[in-house]
Amino acid sequence: NAIVEFWNSSASAKLIDTDGDGNVDLGTVEKNKERDFIVKVFIPPDTPSKSKDGNVDYYITIIGISHNKPSEIDRSKDNIDGIIGASVDIGKWNTVGDSQNDPSDNDTDGSNDSDDILASDNGKELKIITTQEKCSVIVKNIVNPGEKAVYPIEILNSGGYSDSFSLEAKQYVGTVKFYIDENCDGVKDREITNTPTLGGTILSQNAAVGDSTVYVEDVSNFNAGDIVYIDDERKEIKSVDINEKKIVLKSSLSKPHSKGIFVSEAAFVIMEISIPKTEKSAEHNIIVTAKSNNSNAQDSIDAYLKIKNVNKLVIVPDGSDQLPPGGTTTYQHIITNKGNSTINAKITVPTNTKLTYIILDNNNNPQGTSFVLPSSLKPDESYTVYIKAIAPSDIQPGTVETVEIKVVDRDNDQILYDSAQDTTTVIEGFMQLLKTADKTEAKPGEVVTYKIKYKNIGDKNAINVVITDNIPNYTSYELNTLCLDTNCDGVCDKNLTDVSGDDEGEFDNDSNVVRFRVGSGTSATQGGTVKPGEEGCVIFKVKIKK
Repeated sequence: NAIVEFWNSSASAKLIDTDGDGNVDLGTVEKNKERDFIVKVFIPPDTPSKSKDGNVDYYITIIGISHNKPSEIDRSKDNIDGIIGASVDIGKWNTVGDSQNDPSDNDTDGSNDSDDILASDNGKELKIITTQEKCSVIVKNIVNPGEKAVYPIEILNSGGYSDSFSLEAKQYVGTVKFYIDENCDGVKDREITNTPTLGGTILSQNAAVGDSTVYVEDVSNFNAGDIVYIDDERKEIKSVDINEKKIVLKSSLSKPHSKGIFVSEAAFVIMEISIPKTEKSAEHNIIVTAKSNNSNAQDSIDAYLKIKNVNKLVIVPDGSDQLPPGGTTTYQHIITNKGNSTINAKITVPTNTKLTYIILDNNNNPQGTSFVLPSSLKPDESYTVYIKAIAPSDIQPGTVETVEIKVVDRDNDQILYDSAQDTTTVIEGFMQLLKTADKTEAKPGEVVTYKIKYKNIGDKNAINVVITDNIPNYTSYELNTLCLDTNCDGVCDKNLTDVSGDDEGEFDNDSNVVRFRVGSGTSATQGGTVKPGEEGCVIFKVKIKK
């Protein structure tokens, strides 16, 4: 499949078929005269490399035919011994150009892994040693969910001509991105999917120990600052002379190199893998491949990736309420698995307290002071529990108690995942609450108005009275609908803002509750006093979720 062309002796003009007989014409050659011409053979880029070993790998038969006397024919044969094919070597920094073929073997177990990125490389600082020793990247391949794994990778154009290479990572998790490090300074310069064109050529002259100038067949795509390998010596280019086809190095050669040795440019790439926050704990082998954009040449390495196990449970919200002596209140808490593994959990409440606390399951069944969740929580899965607080009938009004609701490991109480706090204030007097809605049925998108009527049915003043109500499930609070209805006639006597600290009410978005401070002497932070027999109403609105 090679392409053969004929050119004049100075290679300035291509010979063509001038008379239409299907043959390239050399022109008139006088008797006993000679005419030189050049044969150019273009080898397909996917032709495999062949070493120069004295054996003919390919040949071209050239046939000369007389135009005036077609029976006059002569033949010659041009032989090709050796093909400089496309080739690429990929590895972690400081492992390419070692004359070894270490392709991916689909694992990082330590065998055939001289250029792989192993588990033991985690946290190591890999450097590219140049005259300035300026390149440095730390490997990070053992990570938590939500973090980025980092891999310093070197790609060497180990073929004999300039080439570029596409990059691919076959991964099992996350999003992979490649960044070129143009200046070899350990900084991601820009995101890429292909390397820039990397110079490749061969020495046109022998090079001796101590030489800092080498002569090559082609200097295109080589530039000052490039890192090149001359055989297995890594060097940095100081300057390039296009006319004389020579490369001046920043440091001299430490050993001799023969004519025909490859001169290969390297590219420095930083690969990042973004791990999803919910990714499960596991070990992965990432196969990273560099493939020639002009041939089938490619090379791969294996890169180790471990996602750490993260056990994380969160319980929300904190609770706050009031009750009279002998009264009860119930706090709702939602436990959510925010980690990346399944967790067996237990809920506990303290027992040596002024009030009595009982755990209720998600069906409001009493479970005592310690409750093992009925099933394991998978990542992002939640479970709702309720904490019932009961005040003794003889407890002193004004008592304030805060208790810690703990979420611990099912089998080990010492493993604390998270906790919430419930604060209960015992108030004097006895407040009766009656909650009504303006409709008994509502469709998604409709607004429902709630009215809570409060009345002190006790014989003592109720002090520091705060009414708190949870926004019902499957609804959302309608902003700026809080109001005080002093006469309970359905007309707002005072509109309140949703912001805390500026009037008698607020909407607590974190806890999804509305809160009203009522009675005489109220402030933006303190509930007021409701006398025996005194009553009033508060109003707010919600919308049914679609």
